[in-house]
Amino acid sequence: MTFYRWLEPFIEQNVPFAPAACYAHSDFDFPLTSNVHELSDYITYLNIRDSVKKSFYSALDAYQAS
Repeated sequence: MTFYRWLEPFIEQNVPFAPAACYAHSDFDFPLTSNVHELSDYITYLNIRDSVKKSFYSALDAYQAS
């Protein structure tokens, strides 16, 4: 399962991954991959608020653990 699909259940919920889920699903260029290193590189260079980046990194950690 790709990270993009893994984030879907968190859209419009009051959970720590919600900002990441909402951003990923509104970004037409978001990579549809399960490669954690590629995703991390992509997130690092996004021009977004730090709170959204923290949400992405938390979600990525949970994704990698699952």
